Amino acid sequence: MMRRSSRVIPLMTLSAAACLALSACQWTTDISRSIDVSISSDREVVSRATPATISVTMVNRGSSDVEVAAPQTYGCMPPFEVTESSGRKVELPGRICALPAFAPVLLRPGATLSVQGRWAADRADGNGITDVAPVTPGEYRLTARVFGAKRVLTSSPVVVTVIAR
Repeated sequence: MMRRSSRVIPLMTLSAAACLALSACQWTTDISRSIDVSISSDREVVSRATPATISVTMVNRGSSDVEVAAPQTYGCMPPFEVTESSGRKVELPGRICALPAFAPVLLRPGATLSVQGRWAADRADGNGITDVAPVTPGEYRLTARVFGAKRVLTSSPVVVTVIAR
């Protein structure tokens, strides 16, 4: 059973770090365009042995083209964030990334763009950029976090349960 959740939250500014990561600070579309962002997981129960495939989908519900980050951008960072049931953010493992900067892509009215990521119930362990440790078993909320229309776009969370294995 696939779990899905959707919500749009506009932000007034795009952080300098995200702007540099995207190299796409020359947005030309109006920020009032409606982009619907949703997230889904192919698993309700996740463990290190059974990671989840996370799908993030953006749909342009407006009547004009909107620029969004190119899908390749998410090779350097996941298109989602993870929080514990207490609300504390889980620092995801870093990725060594030598990808070139990608120009944003146009999302036409009615068009959909999907990006996939993977989560293996892991977190950064603080010892190095790619060092990982398992998270504690329990409930976690995964929220889409993508870039488009001059803002960071997020979704309502989807809840997964992490078990020890």
